[in-house]
Amino acid sequence: MMDTQTYRAFRFLWMTLLIIVSGALLPISASAQGILTGVVKDAETGESLIGVNVIIVGTSLGAATDLDGRFRIENIAAGDFSIRFSYIGYATVMHTGISIQNGEITTLNIDLNEAILSTDDEVVVVGEKPIVDVESSSSTQSMSGEQLRVADLKGVKAAVATQVGVVLDPTGLYIRGGRADEAGYIVDGVSAKDPLAGTGFGLEIGAGGVRSIDLTTGGLGAEIGDATSGVVSVRTRDGGDVFEGSASVKMDNLGFNEDASSNFNESIYELNFGGPIIRSKLHFFVSAQINLSDGFTRQISKPDQLRTSLYSSTRLMPRTGNRWNGISKLTYALGPGKKLQASYQRSYTVNQNTRMLQVTGNDAIVAPGFQYGFVEAPD
Repeated sequence: MMDTQTYRAFRFLWMTLLIIVSGALLPISASAQGILTGVVKDAETGESLIGVNVIIVGTSLGAATDLDGRFRIENIAAGDFSIRFSYIGYATVMHTGISIQNGEITTLNIDLNEAILSTDDEVVVVGEKPIVDVESSSSTQSMSGEQLRVADLKGVKAAVATQVGVVLDPTGLYIRGGRADEAGYIVDGVSAKDPLAGTGFGLEIGAGGVRSIDLTTGGLGAEIGDATSGVVSVRTRDGGDVFEGSASVKMDNLGFNEDASSNFNESIYELNFGGPIIRSKLHFFVSAQINLSDGFTRQISKPDQLRTSLYSSTRLMPRTGNRWNGISKLTYALGPGKKLQASYQRSYTVNQNTRMLQVTGNDAIVAPGFQYGFVEAPD
C-alpha cells in the first residue's frame, strides 16, 4: 500500500497531466470549426463596400464587412450552406451550396450590383435553388409552364392535382383534406374563384398560357383572404421581343375506336401567340383553348343538344362538355423593374356535369351520378 505522502504526490501528478491534456485539446476543438472569409465590392466601380450584412442562412452566424470590405465568420460547423449578402441600395444576393470543412478557411468574394427599384423582396440566387428554404414559414410547391407542356397536362387544375396532398374531383380541388371552398385561386394577383359556386376555378387556363404555378399549403399570408387549406397562384405568360407561337390539337376519337369505352369523344384545341408591338417597350400575348368532350357517359346516355340561357345559339355547345377559354394581355415596360399590364381573360363553360355546381350543407350526403335530368341541368 502507498503511504499518504506518495498518494498525494501521485494524485498531484495525475491532476497536472489532466490539466495539460485538456488545455491542449481546447484549441484543437476550437480550430476544428470552419471559417468563412471574403471581400465584397461594387460590381461597377470595384470599390470595397463597408457594412454589408453577411448571413449564413438557417443559423445565427453572420458578420458585417469592415473598412476594406472584408468579412470573417468563425466557428462554422462543417456542411453546405447558403450565404446571403444584403446592403442598402444594392440587390440582395444569395450564394447556395457553399461547402465549409472543419479546420479549413473558405473564401467567398462577391460583387454586388445596384438594386432596381421594386416593390418585391427579390433575391438573386447564385447556384442551385435550395430544396428546402429553412427561413420560409410557408410550404410552397412550384411548377413552371414548360413543365406543364412537357408533362402534357391540360391546364392548371390538372397540374395542381399532381402535387402531394391534392385531390381533384368534379367539385374542385381538395388541398390537405380541406373542403373545395377553403382553397384560394389567384391569377396574376387577382382572385379567380368561381363566383357562382365558390368551389373551384372560375377561370380556366390552358397549359400554353401559363408561366408558373405556385401551390402554397401552409403559412398563408394575410393578403390571401378567406383561404385556409391552400392557395393556387398562377402567373400567365407575357410577350417578348421575338414573335413566338404554338398550336396543338389533341383528340381521342380516331374513328376506328368509336365504340371503345376509353373514347370520351374529346378534342382539345390550343393556340398561343405573342411578340412585340414596340420592341423593348410594348408586348402582347394571346392564348385560346377549346375543350370539347362527351365524357364517360357517352356510351350510356347523351343529350341531343345542350342549351343555356347565357347564349341563344348552340354553336358553342356541340358536345356534352364545352369549355372555351381565352387570354389577351398587353405589357408596357415603364422602366427597369417596372411595368404596366392590362389583360382580359374569359372562360365560357356549358356542360352536363355531375357535381361542379353542387352546393350542399354539411349534413348532406354527396351521391355519385347526375343531380338532375339532362333538360334540367344548370349551366
